Amino acid sequence: MKRLEYIDAMRGLAILLVVIGHIMLFGFHHTNGNYLYAILNDQLELPLFFLISGLFSYKPIETWNGKKIGTTIRDKFFTLIVPSLFFCMLYIWINDLGLTETLFHSHKHGYWFTFSLFEFIVLYICLIFTTKLLRLKSIGEDIFMVSAAIIVLYASVFFLKNANAYPVIDLFCLRQMSFFIYFVLGTIIGKRFDWFCRCMDNKIVSGILIPTYLVLALYTFEDLQQYRYFGSSTLYFMLLNTILLMIVFLLFRKHADFCKENRIGKFLQYIGKHTLEIYLIHYFFLPRNLQPIGNFFTQHFNPVLEYLTATGFAILVILITLLASHIIRLSPLSAQWLLGTKPEKKMIRQ
Repeated sequence: MKRLEYIDAMRGLAILLVVIGHIMLFGFHHTNGNYLYAILNDQLELPLFFLISGLFSYKPIETWNGKKIGTTIRDKFFTLIVPSLFFCMLYIWINDLGLTETLFHSHKHGYWFTFSLFEFIVLYICLIFTTKLLRLKSIGEDIFMVSAAIIVLYASVFFLKNANAYPVIDLFCLRQMSFFIYFVLGTIIGKRFDWFCRCMDNKIVSGILIPTYLVLALYTFEDLQQYRYFGSSTLYFMLLNTILLMIVFLLFRKHADFCKENRIGKFLQYIGKHTLEIYLIHYFFLPRNLQPIGNFFTQHFNPVLEYLTATGFAILVILITLLASHIIRLSPLSAQWLLGTKPEKKMIRQ
């Protein structure tokens, strides 16, 4: 699908939330009791990231053949895995961490996302090729994909509960398979984007989203506090997440001009176009010595002020990260291999 400013801004919001969450986790060392963190980070940021990734990964089923599959997997390997391996190894070396410890770490010291995204793309390709072999029609294809994603969602419950018993689970980031369903939903939205936008523009649909979310969220408020570990592994919380994602999509779509004209919107749009490099590099610039701030908010509980403070630090980290990425981009070769950018095609002179 073509790039839309508000979709890029949504992706920019997702990476901003990621960095804010890391500031609070690794800088403040304090997240307990902050309802903004529980909703925006534990509940929204990763589903939003995978939904948008799926949105841009959709290709018409007719285009999938052996050559297309091989090319896509190869390109994604060099775009996602190679840069992640480089920065992950560099991070290990700088922080004097063990290679084996990192490989079998549940989150690869932060670098799990690109490995999981690559796995999702490969799994999606296998499933979509299966629908082609089964000669399923459009609706049948969607039902098959969602059903498979729900099976994977519940399989992640097993992976989550048995990760300590089976180290291979964390080696291949299998406990994060719970997020695959959002990737699949993103591909379906990409497939039916015009229809989806018409639904979101419908006053009845848009009118019931927020009340429905509030009712479901208030009913499970205490469970949201433990959401990071168990929430995404249930169909109920998946539904809650999906409604929240639709609300965010509706918000950005209704204010598409804000993303084009306002400075904040343009900033979100800009970082939304550079999410991979921000994700890969920002770990090197995260301040780890902000414990006094976390202690302050532990004693003087103020979730809004704490989150705004973390946002200020996150923006600073993102700006430094973008500067580092621009330095890397000075060399087309390093930009290609370290940031996953595609080489520019040379113009053939007549």
